[in-house]
Amino acid sequence: VGEHLNETESVYDSATKKHITKGLVVRGNFFINIDSAEDGMRSIRSKMESQFFRPLTVYRKPVPADVVDVNAKVPWLSVNEFPPNVGLTTVQELSKQCLMMRLSHLYAVDEHETMSKPATVDFAKLFAVKNSVVSELTELTLTGTKEMKSFESSAVAWKTTDAAGDWAPRSLPVKGTSVVLQAIEVRAFRVCFAKAAEEPVEPANARNADADVDMYADADGDEWGEDGEVLAAVVVELEEIMAME
Repeated sequence: VGEHLNETESVYDSATKKHITKGLVVRGNFFINIDSAEDGMRSIRSKMESQFFRPLTVYRKPVPADVVDVNAKVPWLSVNEFPPNVGLTTVQELSKQCLMMRLSHLYAVDEHETMSKPATVDFAKLFAVKNSVVSELTELTLTGTKEMKSFESSAVAWKTTDAAGDWAPRSLPVKGTSVVLQAIEVRAFRVCFAKAAEEPVEPANARNADADVDMYADADGDEWGEDGEVLAAVVVELEEIMAME
C-alpha cells in the first residue's frame, strides 16, 4: 500500500502538546503440535477449532434470588455436546422461534480413519429447550437466504470433464430432525421450536380406582374383602399375561 512498515506517522496530543509515535506493532501466536502419525490430523483439527473459534464470554451483575425467579437465570436455550468431527460455524437468531445454524464437518476425505466418516447430528437431541421441542428443520443455502429445495430446482447443471480423482460424496437429505454431514461438508439449516405437548392429565376415575384399592385392605394389609379378592385375581391374571408376552 506504499506505507512504511515502521509507521513513522505520529499523532499530536493537544493536552501534552507533543507528537506521539508508537510505530507498528504486530503480534501473533505460534502453535507446535506433536502427536503420533495416526492421530496427528485429529489433534490439529481439534486444536484449530478451539483456538480459532473461541466463544465470546459475556458477564452480568448478579441478580438477587428474591428479585428474579431461579428459572429465569437459566438461558432459554442450551446446546449439548457436538460430535467430535463437527464444528459450529454460525448460530444466528432469525426470530423468537427460529435459529439459523451452519455446521461444518472438520475433516477431509480419508484424512483420518474414523473422524473422516459421515457425522450424524440430531437437532432434537442437540438442543435442550425449556418447555419446547424442535418442530422444523429446513436446509438453507450457505448464504441463508433461500431454502435448498427451491435452489436445487432452479440450479444450472454444468457439464464438466473432471477427472475421476475429483470425486466427492453427495449431500444426504434431511430426515426429520437429523442430518448426516459428509467429509469437509458445510451446510446451513433453519431450526424452529414449538411448545412441547402438555403432560396427559390422569382421569379422575383412575385416581378413584386407586383409592378404592387402598380401602379394601386393613392396616396390616392381610385381610381383603370379597371385592378385593376379585381385584387381586384380576391383577395376578394381568401380570401372567404380561409375563407371557
